[in-house]
Amino acid sequence: MSKYSLEDIKENIVTALCEIEFDIGSIHFESDDEDNLKSKEELALRIANKYDSKIDEIVDFIYDEVVGFWNITDKQEIKDKLGNPTINLDSPIISYANNKFDDIHIVQVEFKGDLDRFTFCGVEG
Repeated sequence: MSKYSLEDIKENIVTALCEIEFDIGSIHFESDDEDNLKSKEELALRIANKYDSKIDEIVDFIYDEVVGFWNITDKQEIKDKLGNPTINLDSPIISYANNKFDDIHIVQVEFKGDLDRFTFCGVEG
């Protein structure tokens, strides 16, 4: 049984940039593809239902980058400091802009599929 369903999507459609934004649980989703809203919602649901089971894998994937920038080696501390993700469904990129590592940098993780594989990690800022 899935943790989230379509009823859990709280839509906030921003028309200024034709950007669609909605939240499922603590995950914020964004897309510029208003024409394919239904397929984006379905993708977001699949990702939201997998995210909790993938967070340890995400931490493992970003570990070297985090150690290099902030010298934090405790994986639980990394997980705690990531904060809530924003996922761009068009790119597909997970951004941790509101992380607690510092006030400047954004941790980004590129992924394939429904969080099936992580392909790139970067720290910007």
